[in-house]
Amino acid sequence: MLALGACTSRYGAYVTIEGSDALAFDRLELFFGAHLGDSPVPTSPHFEADVPAPASYLAKRLIADTDVQTFGARETSFTYYLPQTAASAKLGDVVVAVAFANGAPVGIGQLRRFAIPADDLVYTYTIELAAFDPKTAEVWGRRDGAACVRYQDPAFRDTVAVVRHDDLDCDAFSDAGVDCAPLRYCDGTSGKAGCTGTTSCLDDQPVCVLGACTNSDQVPRQCAPTTCLPSQLCSTCINDTSIDDVLECATDDPSHGDDERIPVIPSSGRLCTTPYTFTVTLPGGLLCEEPEVVSAYAFPPGTPNHFTVGIDKGASAETCTVTLAEDGTQPAFPEAFHVLLSFKGPTELRSTFVLGLQATAAACGPVVVSPASPVGVCP
Repeated sequence: MLALGACTSRYGAYVTIEGSDALAFDRLELFFGAHLGDSPVPTSPHFEADVPAPASYLAKRLIADTDVQTFGARETSFTYYLPQTAASAKLGDVVVAVAFANGAPVGIGQLRRFAIPADDLVYTYTIELAAFDPKTAEVWGRRDGAACVRYQDPAFRDTVAVVRHDDLDCDAFSDAGVDCAPLRYCDGTSGKAGCTGTTSCLDDQPVCVLGACTNSDQVPRQCAPTTCLPSQLCSTCINDTSIDDVLECATDDPSHGDDERIPVIPSSGRLCTTPYTFTVTLPGGLLCEEPEVVSAYAFPPGTPNHFTVGIDKGASAETCTVTLAEDGTQPAFPEAFHVLLSFKGPTELRSTFVLGLQATAAACGPVVVSPASPVGVCP
């Protein structure tokens, strides 16, 4: 940056975008943005990583009336003027410049932490365009074209992205209660099944189910069911979204059944043995077919979960063998421990019940518990 004092009425900031004969352009789009802090860059159509990119600089896009410039002939340089106005001051602190020729991006560059002088000064900045490489850069945005940009700039050793303030992955699913995965791009166009997010959901129509939040253009947001739950969970926990929240709710509500007791060492509160194995007689006529642990929750809220849970078929069709294993911290068993167990159901959707456990200072040894918990079975 260069700061100049001048006898002129055009104080402010000047940003010069420099191309070359090989990077001449007939249109220039400036993506102004305000840094969003430590947030990862979202995925996009050509960068479909399993997880959003780590080292990143994410900014929400701020629109200027003149951030798209078109030219009658190809140019190799253009200077953009930012006057000392309230509108300029609202354009954030980063700008990514994308140069186009014949409708295709040919050059890209960025400027970070620019400012508009408040006094009678002129700030000058230069953005040197590099060749637009689809391996490191992308301009995308469903439904309204070039709305968002990302650029893996070798000079900064990270990925910068300037995106919509209310739709960070620019997939046309609003982050305000619609997008199941706000940092994971979804192509929900017709002919595609839609996108399943990582957010769990509860739905009570027509029966209580646990599902995965799904986006598509046909149905912007729906709960795609995977597992049937006891109806009590939907009647008292329908506003909870994560499975941990649901299990916390079940812990607080006595309608979900009494907790079973397992023995612990009185002096330490630790499991008698680790791993500790016991037998569960399944409630509600459930059979121990294809048993799985969906989730486990330690109560009260905020209690670290130091235990992993395993489940296998028991000696009979109505029983399962459950194994509790602690980590290396030698933890005491929590005040309450709730586990959502699922089994092959009569339909494609799995059946479940919540197994609640509490410690008791009793003789160590194997136990058989017979919970009377409500079950979730889809007809």
